[in-house]
Amino acid sequence: MLLPQKSYSKTQTAAEEFPVYTYSTFLKKLQKKPGFATWQRKTLKLLTTTIAQEKLSYPEATLRYLTAALDFSGITDPLALLAFAPPYYPPTNSKLMKKKYYQNILAVLATCQPVTYSEYFLGVSDCSYLGNTLQASGCPYNTNTPLWGSIYSFDQDALSNLQIPFLLLGPWGKDLHQKTERVNIKSLTQELPKALQTVCNAAWKN
Repeated sequence: MLLPQKSYSKTQTAAEEFPVYTYSTFLKKLQKKPGFATWQRKTLKLLTTTIAQEKLSYPEATLRYLTAALDFSGITDPLALLAFAPPYYPPTNSKLMKKKYYQNILAVLATCQPVTYSEYFLGVSDCSYLGNTLQASGCPYNTNTPLWGSIYSFDQDALSNLQIPFLLLGPWGKDLHQKTERVNIKSLTQELPKALQTVCNAAWKN
C-alpha cells in the first residue's frame, strides 16, 4: 500500500506530499537491495539476543528494527512506515463459542448481581489466548509484523481450536495498573467473593 499524503509539517512548506508504506510493501523494496538477506539475518539475530537478555521489549525491538531498515534502505526523504509490534491479543468472545454450560453459568451469575454485556473489551487480557472466535485474518498481521516468525509467533490455528469460554471477574475500581489504582471496598470484600463462589459452584456442577 502506498498513499500520497499532504504536507507532513506546517514548517516544511517544500514538502507537499510524502509516501506512506505498510511494512510488507516496504520490505519488497528492501529485498531488491544487495546484501538484504545478510543484513536482515544479522539484525534479527542481534534483536533476538537483546530480547532474551531482557534489554528490549517487543515494541522497542520492533522500533529498533524499523529504524535499521530505514537506514539500510538509504532513503532520506520523508516517509511514514506502518507496522505492528507484538504482542498480539486475538479477538475473542465467549458468547460466540456457544457452550451450553457457559450460558448456564451466566444465568447463575445474574442471580447474585446485575450483569450487563459489552461486545468489545478495549484493554488487553491473557484470556484472549483461549480461543479466536472472531476469525480475524492473520495474514495482514503476519506480513506487517517485522518480528513475526523469527522472534515472535504463535499457532493461530491451534488457538482457534481451543474455544475455552472465560469470565473476567474483579472488584469495581478505577485507574487500573496506575499509581492511583484503587478498588471499592464493598465490591472487593462482599460482592466479588459471592460472585466467585456462585460461578465456581455452577462450573463444578457442569
